[in-house]
Amino acid sequence: MKTSSHIAIIGGGPAGLRAAEVAASQGARVTVYDAMRSVGRKFLVAGKSGLNLTSGDELNRFLSHYRGNDLPDELWRNIIASFDNHALRNWAAGLGVETFVSSSGKVFPVPVNGIIKAAPLLRRWLERLRGLGVTFQMNHRWVGLEPGYRLRFRHGEETVTREHETIILALGGASWPQTGSTGSWVNLLEAQGVSVRPLTSANCGWEVDWPPALLAEAEGLPMKNLLVLAGDVSRRGELVITRYGLEGGPIYRLGPVIREMS
Repeated sequence: MKTSSHIAIIGGGPAGLRAAEVAASQGARVTVYDAMRSVGRKFLVAGKSGLNLTSGDELNRFLSHYRGNDLPDELWRNIIASFDNHALRNWAAGLGVETFVSSSGKVFPVPVNGIIKAAPLLRRWLERLRGLGVTFQMNHRWVGLEPGYRLRFRHGEETVTREHETIILALGGASWPQTGSTGSWVNLLEAQGVSVRPLTSANCGWEVDWPPALLAEAEGLPMKNLLVLAGDVSRRGELVITRYGLEGGPIYRLGPVIREMS
C-alpha cells in the first residue's frame, strides 16, 4: 500500500473502522462510506447485551475458536497472533476504556455507573479516526463499480461517482438489515465476476422438532454446565430448550461445525 493512496472503505462497522485506523496510521488518506446515517450501528446493538469484545483465553485456546475450510491452521494463527485478544484489550485501554474478564472468560468493558455500553468506546474510536484524518461519507449506498476503481453510490435521490486508488470492502453479512447488513453487495460482486459462496447464518440457535410432552415440561429451562460435542470439537456452557430448538453459547460456537456435518 502506498502511504499516499486515497483509500475507500465501504462499510462502517468494526471491520471497516479498524481498516481505516490501520491505513490512516500508515499515512494513507481514507474515506469511509456507509449506507446508514451513522457508522457502528450494529456495534451499538451488540452493546445492549453487554458488548462482549473478546475472550480472556490464552492464545492456543483462543485460536481453537476459529476455523475455516479455506484457511490452514497456521495461517489462522499468524493472522490472529498479529493482533490477539490481549492486543485488543490494550487497544481499548488506549481509547480510555478499561476491560475485565468475566467469570465466563469473556471480556467486557468495565461498567460505568453499573451499565456496560458500547457508545463511549465507539465515540472515542471515531475521535481517534478523525484525528488521523479519516473522513466519513454517510447515506452512501454502494450500487456499482466501474473500470478504474470508480465507485457508484446512491446518495439520497442521486447517483454519485467517486474515484479511489484502493478499495477495501467491509460489508458485513445479511443478518440485520435495520443496521445496514443487507447482503445486497453479493449481486454487485457477482456482476464483476467474483465468485461468492451463499451467505449462511452464524451465531444462531438450531432447530429441533421436540416432542410436545418435552416442551410442556422443559421449554425455557436452562441446562447448565454442559459439554456439547460436534465431531471432534467441544464447547462448554449453557443451553436453553425453546419451542423451535436450542439456544445458547455452545450451539452458537458450534454452528459452523454442525453445518459441515449436516
